[in-house]
Amino acid sequence: MNRTLLFQVTLLASLSLNGQSLTVDQSFGTDGTVFQSEPAWTSSARPIELITLANGKLLGFLVAGQYEVLVERFLTNGDPDSTFAAGGVFTSQVSSDQTFPVAMIVRPNGKIVVVAQKNTPNALREAVLIQLLENGSLDPSFGDNGMIRHGLTGTFWLNDAKLQEDGKLIVVGGANSMMALRYTREGQVDNSFGENGIGLFSDGGNCRATSLDIAANGDIFLGGYRSSGLNALAWILMKLTPNGQKDTTFAENGALTLDQIPDTNYWTYRQEAVSDIHIEADGSVIVAGRLAFVANREQFAVRRISATGSIIDTFGDNGLLLVGAPVQRSVSKRLIFDPTGQYILCGVDFQNNSGYRLLILRFDMNGNVIDPSPDNSVFSYQPPAHPSPDCAGTLDHLGRLIVMTGYYSKPNGRSSLTAFQMNIVTSVMDETDLERANFNIWPNPTTGHITFEAQKNLARFTSIEVLDATGRLAGSTEYGTSMNAGLRNGNLELASDLKNGNYFIRFTSPDRVITKQIILSR
Repeated sequence: MNRTLLFQVTLLASLSLNGQSLTVDQSFGTDGTVFQSEPAWTSSARPIELITLANGKLLGFLVAGQYEVLVERFLTNGDPDSTFAAGGVFTSQVSSDQTFPVAMIVRPNGKIVVVAQKNTPNALREAVLIQLLENGSLDPSFGDNGMIRHGLTGTFWLNDAKLQEDGKLIVVGGANSMMALRYTREGQVDNSFGENGIGLFSDGGNCRATSLDIAANGDIFLGGYRSSGLNALAWILMKLTPNGQKDTTFAENGALTLDQIPDTNYWTYRQEAVSDIHIEADGSVIVAGRLAFVANREQFAVRRISATGSIIDTFGDNGLLLVGAPVQRSVSKRLIFDPTGQYILCGVDFQNNSGYRLLILRFDMNGNVIDPSPDNSVFSYQPPAHPSPDCAGTLDHLGRLIVMTGYYSKPNGRSSLTAFQMNIVTSVMDETDLERANFNIWPNPTTGHITFEAQKNLARFTSIEVLDATGRLAGSTEYGTSMNAGLRNGNLELASDLKNGNYFIRFTSPDRVITKQIILSR
């Protein structure tokens, strides 16, 4: 593969994107889609997570039927990776009780942690942790041959999990209250967190956490909603200290509750829920979810909340980005942050006569929709076969958006991957300018030493920053040499403590930002 295909070049003006198009990459699979053949016994395969690995391969986390957890690894072209587990698929049935997948995390050493929830006939709940080696086999050094089961008191539901810098695992969920648990690297309950390893929090009513993110300083944010029966009554964003206590300096006593839809009859179905959250470099939080101002007709909704817990009213329209025609169900699922300066919110909508479609909303850090439509609708895509109401997405090593969808008993496959190209054109430099700039970095992948060069008069770089795959600052350096007309080059050495993986190098000058993706493989 040509070296220049291993990174995506993006020239941004104050991180503002304009004129970006989203198209299916016809070179991927058949007309942009690769169908997967999960084990024949599976009645369905519903995706939960999709992750791009440091080597460019893709790792999918799905549930088959009600009882089986699936982990699948794919080559960069979407085909199954036969070197992983059994023919590219790991399956694990946790007894005959109902098992629901929660999250999948890849450790820096390549080991894979799967979090699931098991429901027993007597309504007891268990958190299930499974650790796999990089090749997809169970890790015998973890728990009981790769699995740990932790009984929970009550009828909680687990919904998300994230890995801390020290390797500990935070798992969140809830029912009557928002719940956060922490496990050590070995999978044991961390009694130094919360109260004996668990924290239960309320904003004054029944609530549950649906998502979380962890700041660089260890602070923990929980996104969720207040509930009553089948109704989701209000968004909740809660902040915890690194040791699992509510941070009472945030918003009102540690939680921001946003009741955005007028109260109606209890039996009126309402959806006012948070789907996903992401912490910005300045400590603010992007909160993505759904709002149904008309019963059973959700719209994509996004807000940006300050580090102290107040609505940033310069984001979107007076603090709210609301997209989607209120005549259909637009249900958001996953928020993807692209360090080049955009967010991607994936979800589905239900068409009465044609099943579900994929929905993809792209917006910048100020809440501006990229390529807005006249009718305020969300970009939609109808897969070759009608999917189930689940999807997961990731940005691959070429900068494409890869979306995984599931199907119910389809003869051509029970899940699929679809690739979308995102061609960026900015107001600062057109494609001709981009070609003339000819800004390159190499080698890529790199062991840590990087050379960059340009054939255009570029102003002095005020900073060069290294961002991790989530957009968080992973290192920075001052670069004081002006790049004059003609061929100019420089060298960078990535910090020795950076783990292998995908990173973005962001070159900032007074008139533009240049961001390039690299793969670190030592």
